[in-house]
Amino acid sequence: MQSYTMAAPNFLEESITFDGKDDYIELPEMEFDFSGGFTLEAWVYWESFPTIAKVIDLSNDRGSNSIILSNYNSTNRIHYSIDGSGFAVTETMELEKWFHEIEFMARQSVEGQAMELDWIAGNAKSLTDRDYFRMCVKKTCWYTFISPCRIGLIVGQPSSNKEDLIEPLANLTRFGMTLGIAFQIQDDLLNLQGKIESYGKEIGGDIYEGKRTLMLNHVIANSSESSRILEILAIPREEKNSEHIAFILKQMQHCKSIEHGWKVAQDMANQAIKSFNSLDFLHLESPLRPIEQWSSPVHDRRFLKELINYVIHRNK
Repeated sequence: MQSYTMAAPNFLEESITFDGKDDYIELPEMEFDFSGGFTLEAWVYWESFPTIAKVIDLSNDRGSNSIILSNYNSTNRIHYSIDGSGFAVTETMELEKWFHEIEFMARQSVEGQAMELDWIAGNAKSLTDRDYFRMCVKKTCWYTFISPCRIGLIVGQPSSNKEDLIEPLANLTRFGMTLGIAFQIQDDLLNLQGKIESYGKEIGGDIYEGKRTLMLNHVIANSSESSRILEILAIPREEKNSEHIAFILKQMQHCKSIEHGWKVAQDMANQAIKSFNSLDFLHLESPLRPIEQWSSPVHDRRFLKELINYVIHRNK
């Protein structure tokens, strides 16, 4: 039997091989308040599915006060339990394959954030709607909509045949992409026109920071004062003033940039509705199991449909 005491790895390439019987990693004693919740994450490469191979075991060896994540019996079903009571999801894991939906989402989000920061640092002046969509899909859509929807389908899939997931995942990705773009444009519009009491953020903050929103790209491309706008955007944030922001907002109104943003957000929401209607694997309502407790009776298909309206009509 091998045991390991291990802190967070310094390199992604580090890994430890277990014999599937009694190898484990022992964590040092920790005194943290987990009452607000906590997250544990692991990359796992299965070479076989032995009986209850635990990925995470936080317990006192007596079955009580335990949190366990493992495979179910000798199957490829993921089993999650708390204090001895739990449930197994449908078959999801594959042998000899690294599977990590979260890693792809994280990479997309980081790349999108890097694109946005690069545009700010370079005071970009020739960006199109398509450029904005590409950045937004990476920065916002994967993190906020695409990956949560995809993970839900992967965990709850009714079939272990990965071929059965190709079309549903593609449809979910399109749905999350268009909904995410609509969400981000609405967020950018609220930053220009929202009320701070409900929005909760600094009004005009995106202009102060020089963020290349759809509306800012539009006014730079269409205003006769684009040179002046770029001069203002190049000024460090702490040196910009309300007159600078007012000037850019006035140019946005003159060029109908805000109207353009609202129109594109609505168009994206309409595309999301079309994609949503293709999700024929979603049920109108699923009965709650005894171990499930939700404060809202609205779930499944109805919840996602209402989410589309919320995204473009919200005020915060």
